[in-house]
Amino acid sequence: ADPQTEIVLVQSKTSTIAILKCLGAPARAIFALYLSLILLLALGGVAIGVFLGSLAPFVAAGPLAANFALDLAPALYPQPLLLAAGFGLLTALGFSLPALMRARDLPPGQLFRDMLESRGAGWRRRLREARGWGDLLLMAAVIAALIGLAFASAGDPLFAGWFVAGALATLVVFRLLATGVRAGA
Repeated sequence: ADPQTEIVLVQSKTSTIAILKCLGAPARAIFALYLSLILLLALGGVAIGVFLGSLAPFVAAGPLAANFALDLAPALYPQPLLLAAGFGLLTALGFSLPALMRARDLPPGQLFRDMLESRGAGWRRRLREARGWGDLLLMAAVIAALIGLAFASAGDPLFAGWFVAGALATLVVFRLLATGVRAGA
């Protein structure tokens, strides 16, 4: 996870995390606190999305029937709503974990320095040193769960495979473009 693309909540709380570390708060407690906060925010977003998604069939049935001659029965569809909630929570977890792991593992002095100076190539080395096998396994589990959910929700495994490959390729392309823009700037 690139510090420039870290989740904004963790980035904005870097000074608070550094102060908590200086006051003796255990790194695991800080990690658990901010992970809980992120998951609560994600649950709020997912709840709003599921609520709006549950209204969509009722709102769209009339216009779809009038414009496309589709006879749709508006109803509540729990399976797609649960699937969307799962994707939302896993995505929030996947994007927040690298930033949380970095903040957990860096010493408070480095967190303070990171707030004051621009981050250079040294952050990659620090991130590799700070992350253990447990963190990598946790990230792999989140990614595997997202991929598994994509395959489980698709009717055609070939389609799901192309979707997953396309999503991964898009992440690589965006990463390369961000590196190019940063180098050009």
